[in-house]
Amino acid sequence: MKSMCTLITCMVLSTAALAQQNQAVQVSNLKTITGPTPDTNYIVGTATNTTNERLDTVSVTFNLYDDQNALVGNAVDTGLNLEPNGIWKFKAIAKKPYDHADLSRVLAH
Repeated sequence: MKSMCTLITCMVLSTAALAQQNQAVQVSNLKTITGPTPDTNYIVGTATNTTNERLDTVSVTFNLYDDQNALVGNAVDTGLNLEPNGIWKFKAIAKKPYDHADLSRVLAH
């Protein structure tokens, strides 16, 4: 399980910069942590508001893939009222087993 989490972390980190579609938010410090059951993991990290305005809603979405690169689900977390230059520590839950994950979308408004 530890090697799978390491692999997942590497895959998430390698694609994070490519998926940051919203310039108002910078996502960093991505890693995977084990949840309370074998099929539950969390993708955690930080989202920073890079603007001078409060963001009412910030959402990060990760695509979850099996070992054959088939999409098997998503992990999503949403934060509210992120202050200018504020940092949000997100924790997106993945309730399905997966081999690797990619940050697929960052929304902010």
